[in-house]
Amino acid sequence: MGQFYPELGNHSNSSCAVSLASSPKKVYPRLKDAPCASGLVSILTSDTPPPIQLPSSGYLRLKRLQKTVRVSAQVIQENLQDNKVRFKTAMVTLTYRDDVHWTARQVTSYIKCVMSWARRRGLSIHYVWVLELTKKGRPHYHVMWWLPKGVSMPKADKQGWWPHGSTKSEWARSPVGYLCKYASKGVDPASFGKIPPRARLHGNGGFTAPLRLVKAWHCAPAWVRELISLSDKVAKKGRYWVNLRSNMGISSPYAYDWCGNTLRWIGFSDPVDMSVLLKSPATKKIVPYDVYELFERYDSLDPFDCIDKSMLQVFHSGNL
Repeated sequence: MGQFYPELGNHSNSSCAVSLASSPKKVYPRLKDAPCASGLVSILTSDTPPPIQLPSSGYLRLKRLQKTVRVSAQVIQENLQDNKVRFKTAMVTLTYRDDVHWTARQVTSYIKCVMSWARRRGLSIHYVWVLELTKKGRPHYHVMWWLPKGVSMPKADKQGWWPHGSTKSEWARSPVGYLCKYASKGVDPASFGKIPPRARLHGNGGFTAPLRLVKAWHCAPAWVRELISLSDKVAKKGRYWVNLRSNMGISSPYAYDWCGNTLRWIGFSDPVDMSVLLKSPATKKIVPYDVYELFERYDSLDPFDCIDKSMLQVFHSGNL
């Protein structure tokens, strides 16, 4: 591994080094201890990989939905099981009437109503929701709730929590499987371009701070999980993935190629001390991968408009 990242090897004995140790096997083993497929090797010990051809931005967005929903549900489920908490899961489907138009805050308002109801009763509950399109292209939501054993949630229709249409509630025996099924429906070329602009595809809540860090590690790219262990914790700050124990940041070893819509391997740069970087008065230099991330944030606009806005950021930074 030193041939790819010699700087980490030279600092392996210091407190500021980015840990390369694998995560402890007793922490969420069902999420991370699955055996690797035969014949696969670490990306950090392979020769220079070829460029990665990227699919459309809509497909990538739906694939991120699929991974995040699965990881969020697994983290909640396994945390409750490991702590011997007795629970049951309820799936609530929220649909719209024909005369109601979708807005982004409608599902947020419903979630706040349920969380307020639980807070008044001193209950600790968790949830994961997914946006899905009907055959007619109209959005609706599937919300999975993890409730304490013996607690039943009131009907949203009777409580006035969802005045935009109708709801359907049912107990779910396999919550992770249910959510993965609905998330996999979203990864369909027929859905591309039909999702409302600025619509969030998924959401989750009820996580404690440690659980949020566990979820962030499992959602991180594979190369990040190989360099930073689960016990060290990881967070994304700008273009850096940061080891929260050492506060050392690593930038992506890939750069985005506009012409071919590919990710090109450029290798690892030196780890950066984030405490020094944040105090530096120098303006952050925009690199190609940052422009790609900026482009993604404008995914609700016209593609050519996104490129214009991204390139303006580069020109104004004075880094050309």
